[in-house]
Amino acid sequence: MWKKYNNIFADGMLLGEEKELMIPDELDQLEERVRQFAKIIDQLSQSDISMTPYFVSYDISNNRVRTQVMNYLLQKGMTRLQKSVYFGQSSSRIFNEIKKTLQQINSILDPQDSIFILPVNREICNRMNFIGMDMAVEVTRPHQHTLFI
Repeated sequence: MWKKYNNIFADGMLLGEEKELMIPDELDQLEERVRQFAKIIDQLSQSDISMTPYFVSYDISNNRVRTQVMNYLLQKGMTRLQKSVYFGQSSSRIFNEIKKTLQQINSILDPQDSIFILPVNREICNRMNFIGMDMAVEVTRPHQHTLFI
């Protein structure tokens, strides 16, 4: 089982060795995560339209598999919003690569585990809300209704 698992993460991941990418289990404070996400949303409006924004969320019971999925998503440049929720934007090639890798992982997941990939458009990102302890933030950006050329 682990050999198959190691092959899935062969691109840049050093599984089964002491040199694994170590990410702290603790998340940044909610306010910092909101600031990071707002910065990403600002960059979306300025970025290449060919970049796909998307969320990845998972519910994985095996600690080792969950940690490796976390490391993989962070290595691919995704931002961790919650313990099992990530946001990123990438070319369709990278998006499809991530999707394919996560589909391959399905073979080693427990039957009740799941991985959810949700591509979103920029308009949806511009209307996000964050709700948490001592904080309720609406991330809204002005909409451009007229394009001047």
